[in-house]
Amino acid sequence: MGTNAGEGKKQENKKEEILKVSREFFIEQGYEKTSMRQIAAAADVSLGLVAYHFKTKRDIALEIVQRMYHRFAAFAKMYVSRHKKPILYSGLLVNLNYMVFSSEKYEAFYRDILRNDILLDVIAKSGVETYMSIRDNYRPDLSDEEAEKMGWYGNFISVSMERTLVLYDDSLEMIEGSIPDVIFKSYMGLWRFPDVDKIMEEVCVESRVLAEKILSEHPEIYG
Repeated sequence: MGTNAGEGKKQENKKEEILKVSREFFIEQGYEKTSMRQIAAAADVSLGLVAYHFKTKRDIALEIVQRMYHRFAAFAKMYVSRHKKPILYSGLLVNLNYMVFSSEKYEAFYRDILRNDILLDVIAKSGVETYMSIRDNYRPDLSDEEAEKMGWYGNFISVSMERTLVLYDDSLEMIEGSIPDVIFKSYMGLWRFPDVDKIMEEVCVESRVLAEKILSEHPEIYG
């Protein structure tokens, strides 16, 4: 029993080391230029062990981005109730996501995960509880299935918009407002409830100020 537990802990440590060195490679030289063989060598493990934990390099990046996104969500929940203020919570997540990933440290990696639809895959699987809270507070006429579908479309639209704005800089000339504001409005407008435009404008301001406060008080969010 103790031997099995010890082996499990050892394997978990190896997995964490693989994630650690992968993250360093992705940030320093880019996702696309990093190979599984490089990761294995830097983590001092066999290529087979890397493949045991992660079938592909993309799976490694997905795990890294998912953990970062969960960290953003954890800090957002410290300041905003997802159930009582789901729209502000959602806007805050957009701002934290953009502000961290667009920072100098992550900028190149950010473009890689947008270009390869890695961020899209992470976002697409998140937010179900937030959709339901928005429905409960603003669109009680929608069924669970309708609210979930609305959220799925919203996630797809928001990351597609983010991908366009970040990867194709000339698109910025055609929009008004900051990138997080445009991303947020691109999906929130789908909900179509009374005063949605007014609420979106208010949340854009409040969520930006709150995100700046969180990043100032908790620099560890950058990882």
